[in-house]
Amino acid sequence: MVSPSDSAILKLWLNRQASPHTRSCYRRDADRLLDRVKKPLTAIDLGDLQEFAESLVDAGLAPVSRLRTLAAVKSLFGFCQRMDFLPANPAKELVLPAYERRLSERIITEEDLQCVLAADIGLRNGVLLQLLYTAGLRVSEACGLRWRNLSARGGAGQITVFGKNGRTRAVALPPELWIALNKLRESAGSDAPVFASKSGQRLDRGRVRAILRRAAKMAGVADKTPHISPHWLRHAHASHALDHGAPIHLVQATLGHASVATTSTYLHARPNDSSARFLRVAEMQEFSKSPLPLKRFGVMDVIVTRTRAKEASNMKTFTIDNDNNISVFTTPEEAAAASATPFDAFGSEKELAQLAAAWPVERLVAIWNSLPGVKPVKTFKNAKAAAPGFGSASKA
Repeated sequence: MVSPSDSAILKLWLNRQASPHTRSCYRRDADRLLDRVKKPLTAIDLGDLQEFAESLVDAGLAPVSRLRTLAAVKSLFGFCQRMDFLPANPAKELVLPAYERRLSERIITEEDLQCVLAADIGLRNGVLLQLLYTAGLRVSEACGLRWRNLSARGGAGQITVFGKNGRTRAVALPPELWIALNKLRESAGSDAPVFASKSGQRLDRGRVRAILRRAAKMAGVADKTPHISPHWLRHAHASHALDHGAPIHLVQATLGHASVATTSTYLHARPNDSSARFLRVAEMQEFSKSPLPLKRFGVMDVIVTRTRAKEASNMKTFTIDNDNNISVFTTPEEAAAASATPFDAFGSEKELAQLAAAWPVERLVAIWNSLPGVKPVKTFKNAKAAAPGFGSASKA
């Protein structure tokens, strides 16, 4: 039985949370604590809280679930102290559990995602999934959209999103999605939900999850993404946009992150480079069918055979001369006919530009000249002639 004073402070604490979903979770966490310790808040000490933390382990909660529960408990006692309900905060020294960050496992590939978005699940459901991905919305933000939150913008439009912690942001939409969205309106009033159920009410989170999983099953990717949820589309937006060169501050603004540090977690989840390519591990040749220049040059890069590069129909051949000038050819044959010195085959100008920045001509020549028993050279072309394969590298 919760005392009247405890009930009052709990109500004040819960009302500070802007999200109804957060309030519900925090209420459940507080009830779980009080049911376990069977003491009023004023009598709970650090030992009680540590025992409660151990009970969560015994109950089989995952580390991330225990972290969320204990974070709520720390929030509660911190609030009690600030309100002078408690003279000290017993949760201050409560250690939160470490957990494995698994964001990379929740980022669906662009190929699989396009299959999901192309699934024939009806106009409303299809537009809903398109919006979740294209605008990077949280599922609660999409479900809460009203027609008054949409406004035309040139040939396209934008939505005004009331997001987490009371932050409001505007997200521009491409013309195709804007047109599809407006097909849903018909005679709906300005305060009606954009994504309405059969009863005319806004869709709930569970229904959106069911829609997405049905689309994944129809697309044939359900086995690869058995736990897919609407938030995965938000993860995909951030990851794919950064992969294609979107400025991180723009992704932050679109997603409504309070800090760019939150957005940067997507860079860590799917890094585009690794210091592994600088390792001198000759044994790695055993795992590759292509010859690596490790033993001769002491240099390792991310290698792909020229055979594989030529097999890819969308590959182009780029060349780099002694002054680091880059040219592009449709085929390796065109490059050879132009008497160019191919650096390697790549799928995009961006990949080659990154490699050229990492391995400028002067650096390649310097590495070659620093090796024992070699004839010093002055230009990259001479280095290539002196040792076929020197400096050749490409990115998978």
